[in-house]
Amino acid sequence: MSISKQNRAIRVAVITDSTASIPEHVRIAAGVNVVNLHVLAGAQSFQENVDITPTECAQLIAQKKPLTTSQPTPADFERALQQAWDAGFDEAVLVLISSALSGTVSTARTVAEASDRTVQVVDSQTSGMALGFAAVAAGRAAAGGLSADEVAAAAALAAAGSGAYFLVDSLDHLRRGGRLGAGAAALGTLLGLKPILTIDDSGKIVVSSKVRSRAAALGHLAQHARDAVEAGASGIAVHYFGEPDRARALADELRREVQVPVYLSSASAVLGSHVGPGLVAVTFA
Repeated sequence: MSISKQNRAIRVAVITDSTASIPEHVRIAAGVNVVNLHVLAGAQSFQENVDITPTECAQLIAQKKPLTTSQPTPADFERALQQAWDAGFDEAVLVLISSALSGTVSTARTVAEASDRTVQVVDSQTSGMALGFAAVAAGRAAAGGLSADEVAAAAALAAAGSGAYFLVDSLDHLRRGGRLGAGAAALGTLLGLKPILTIDDSGKIVVSSKVRSRAAALGHLAQHARDAVEAGASGIAVHYFGEPDRARALADELRREVQVPVYLSSASAVLGSHVGPGLVAVTFA
């Protein structure tokens, strides 16, 4: 005899997007599914994590291939939701990249409004594992039997308490993609300054501080991570794109110093196409 929906707990699916850059074992443990964004190279379109890896994307950039990106299509979201319904979920919460950086949230809301089931969309106002930590918090809330409203609230709370600080070799990629103003981008060529970037409360990329050398910049990233742990962060993630050695050294340093999990993962191909090779970032929640 089948159990009616009224006599069992509502199951809530949690879906994020690929810019969350969540390590695979963490994503699986939290029960979070992913909708992929797209990297465009000329007439070719690549779905990240399916048709292109971050390493392959970095190679295209090194070959001076002009790249652009695109948010998931409505069909991508519809497919992900149908997979959730087929798996026995009743409702869904989508935890997504900042609407100030991508049209992903807008597309998701259009699909959610057309759905005949409850689909909540959370604009994380961030990206990378700052978004990933929010999605993981949502996944854990859903596993605990909370409602879609409560799962969305857990994601929003984690996102509000998250942070992301990053260093790139060149600001030109962000400037060309419209993610950073020309004035801020010019700092990278003035007096050898190394701007440390962050994502502000509105979800936009801004300059957080300016230092004289890469070594000093990496020291600032490490201090941001230490400060976050002292303030109650439950996890740290260190991202790289292209060359992982500097990020790996930073992650090893932090693992010796802090008592919370420190993850090391590549930034997604889409994020990498905007920041370029040489990225080192710390994110936390």
